[in-house]
Parts: sequence; structure tokens; C-alpha cells
Amino acid sequence: MRKDLPTLMDAICEAHSMALGDGRFAPKYSPELKRLITHCNEAVNYIAVKFGYKKFNKSETLDPFDAKLANEQHDIMESSEEWIKVKMPEAQQLANQGALVVASIKNPGGPGHVLVLRPGRPEPSGTWGQSAPKCLNVGGSVFLHKKASWAFRSVPTYFAWGGL
Repeated sequence: MRKDLPTLMDAICEAHSMALGDGRFAPKYSPELKRLITHCNEAVNYIAVKFGYKKFNKSETLDPFDAKLANEQHDIMESSEEWIKVKMPEAQQLANQGALVVASIKNPGGPGHVLVLRPGRPEPSGTWGQSAPKCLNVGGSVFLHKKASWAFRSVPTYFAWGGL
């Protein structure tokens, strides 16, 4: 498994800065859809590309902003030998070592959600009834300092990239 803490931290910080204000990943209100349009999939893809993983791209341009949707990213991780399902606390331990770990929930009836775990200490989650890892969330809310239970109502699936 590829572990590169400096690359992970740089990519997470860059994606976070692009999710603020009028940045590339910042949530924007869509008058047509009457809701916020979020860019969790693009932020995860951006970080994955920094790690050398390019299979979340929609096209062969390898543009890190040309990302497949969160549900599609979930399907890729679910069916690929390159991604390994892990549970907490291993997910947080791997992120602490610099591994690319993605938390994901697929939503067959609508948009799913993906985020990248960041190094940190897991904290108890009253919502989940167990510990939750720290993460970078890009979506309706953008945060770098909270636990994943702020982004997901239920416990997500954690996938660690094997770096194959």
C-alpha cells in the first residue's frame, strides 16, 4: 500500500482551499435544481490524481476536475482489486500513515457522497455509536477539522487504495 504523508497532506490542503469561497470545489447554489451543487467527487478525484490514481476521471484527459460521480467512484472502489475495504480504526491508522483512504456511501436514489480521511485522532460519535475518523469534507458544508460523522448520517464504507 502506498503511504506518502507529505503528498496526502498537500493534496488535502489544496483541495480544502479550492472548496472555500469561490473556489473550484465550493458548493454553489443552482437555481434550476433549487439546491446546492457540491463537488465531493471532484475533490476526491483531485486528491487521488495527486497520488497517481486516475480511474475516477470521466475521460481520458486525466484532468483532475473531470471526475466521475460519487456513486460511480463507490462502484469502482467496490469492484476493484486496487481498493481494499477497511474498518475503523484501521482506516484512521492508514490515513495517519499517509495512505489514501476514501469514505463512501452510495445512494441508488440520488447522489452519493465521498470524502478523504485525513491524519488525526478518531473521536466518539454520538450519531454512529462508535468512533469516527477525521476527514476533509467537501459538500454542502466544507470542513477539515471535524469527524466523518458530520458528513454521513450512517457509517460509510472505508476504502484504502493499494497503490498497485
